[in-house]
Amino acid sequence: MPAPSSTCGPRRINREPETTPTPRHRQRGERTEERTSVGEGTAAQRYAAFQEHARAASSLRGRWVAGLSFTPDPFQLDALDAVEAGNSVLVAAPTGAGKTIVGQFGAYVALQRGMRAFYTTPIKALSNQKYLELCDLYGGGQRRPGDRRHVD
Repeated sequence: MPAPSSTCGPRRINREPETTPTPRHRQRGERTEERTSVGEGTAAQRYAAFQEHARAASSLRGRWVAGLSFTPDPFQLDALDAVEAGNSVLVAAPTGAGKTIVGQFGAYVALQRGMRAFYTTPIKALSNQKYLELCDLYGGGQRRPGDRRHVD
């Protein structure tokens, strides 16, 4: 039996409109508007920015961010909001982009809610560095790397 030719028979044509896939972090139908600060944009945008600012200032994130010496980037604020809401968060960014503050905020939220926090790193040297940073921020903790030497 001969193999069917690609030019024989009916051709199926997809008549559905092409759409771009919806990113996983955005819900279908959710409006995406650019963030504006309290003093920018239309009256509605300014009011929405004011409401967001007031909500953020009264949240754990707002209190924690107020103590930082810099203003977090939008991706960091999104991640902090997700952590505070109790969602799992994966931050993929280049070295030095500011992923650590998300982990530090996770530890802060856990402490504020009377929970435990686990901070893992891929290498021992980074574990030691992050352990010391977290101890400086929140006091002593229990360290459980593969090597059980005491860090001063």
